[in-house]
Amino acid sequence: MCLLCSEELGNADQCRKVCTFEQQQTLLEHCNLSLLKGHDTWSTEVSSRINAFNNLIAEEASYHVYCYNRYVKHKQLKASGATGRPEDQLLSNLFDSLCEWLKINADEKLH
Repeated sequence: MCLLCSEELGNADQCRKVCTFEQQQTLLEHCNLSLLKGHDTWSTEVSSRINAFNNLIAEEASYHVYCYNRYVKHKQLKASGATGRPEDQLLSNLFDSLCEWLKINADEKLH
């Protein structure tokens, strides 16, 4: 059973075991941060599953790689508030100018 989604693990290539206490701590930290910021159902469920075991390594706890990436990395992106590449203001201004020029001059100069 996946520690994060509680579904069957299935394909071994897409699953990992919790191998270090650092992994266990990282998961708990993400749960706690999410719970501090407000009610997060997924974090509540994950926290309950983690806390049900004293030692995830000894319990051979496993998770889907997809679930781990979605849970941990998505939470990091969401927490930072920024996604994607930073905007280049010069290029953005040039693009806006080009669009404005095309609106004004497209009919007479392009046809």
